[in-house]
Formats: sequence, C-alpha cells, structure tokens
Amino acid sequence: MSTNTDIAIFLEKQIKIWKDSNNAHLIIGLEGPSGCGKSTITNALKNAKGITLINADKYLLPLNTRLEKLSKTKPVTKTYREYWYDKEALVYTLSQIGDQEIILIEGMFLKWITGEIIDKLVRIEIAPDLLLGYREKKCRKYTYSQLESMGDLYYLCDKAWEDYCAEYKPNMIIETA
Repeated sequence: MSTNTDIAIFLEKQIKIWKDSNNAHLIIGLEGPSGCGKSTITNALKNAKGITLINADKYLLPLNTRLEKLSKTKPVTKTYREYWYDKEALVYTLSQIGDQEIILIEGMFLKWITGEIIDKLVRIEIAPDLLLGYREKKCRKYTYSQLESMGDLYYLCDKAWEDYCAEYKPNMIIETA
C-alpha cells in the first residue's frame, strides 16, 4: 500500500466486511512496532462512522516503572507481557463496549495485554530502514544519556516484538512503504 491514508481507507472497508459477517460487537487490534504508522492510520479513521478508537498508549504504565521492571525481570518478554501496560484498566474499558459497537485499538503486544478479547488482529509491517529513520528523527530532542537508555529500550522492545509475533499470528498483515 502506498500511503497511510490508503491503508486507512482499505482498513475501513475491511472492518465493514468483518462487521457485516458478525452481528455482535467487534474489537479489532491494529498493531505494529513503534514508528510503523499505527497512530497516523488511526487518525485517518477518526471520522469513520461507527468506529470507536482506543490508543493503548493511554494505558502505559509510567516510564520509570517500565524501566525498573526491565532491569529486574527476566526474560525481557515477561516485562512487556506483564508490566508495560495497565492491563486491568484496558481490559475493563474493552469489556464495557455495547453489543453492536466496533472498537479499533492501536498499540503493541495487544494479545499479551488483552488475551482473547480482540476479535481480529491487523499487523502493520514496515521496512527496517524506514523504522530506523523515524526513530532517529524522534530521538533528536533527547540528551546523549537519554538516547543510550532509549537505544537499549528500542533493542529490548524489538526483541520482545519478535517473540510476540512468533506467538500470535494476525488475521491480516499490511506492509507499509
């Protein structure tokens, strides 16, 4: 697909197809690594009729809590599985949806966080060089010592993401260019 807007249009059509075949509520997870375009795609869908958008980042635990858990918990994937998000608050929010509602939640490690609540999983994949360019641009505002810890954090996050992707297969993969 060429742009995030194109992806959003395609995804909106796919959501309608999934909803037409399902009379109950529908929870769709839009996931991918940091910097792959999840938020941009979600923002393009903000005016889509009948879709409620949730950003899992609003349920992140404080950074100092996450970094402390990273330094103390082995294997690292357990940190992301157990200590990255306020799982109870997110699962509670998702459990409050109405019978006919469509929810699109964007984030990382969604199945680790929510278990089987998500009905459909859409994974965004991005070329590694594009991902690195995004992260480099994002990191320009930080000091060197902050960048060192962020570099470790990105490395550990990418490792956990590989493990997660091996464990959970999405209903659909969308490659961005």
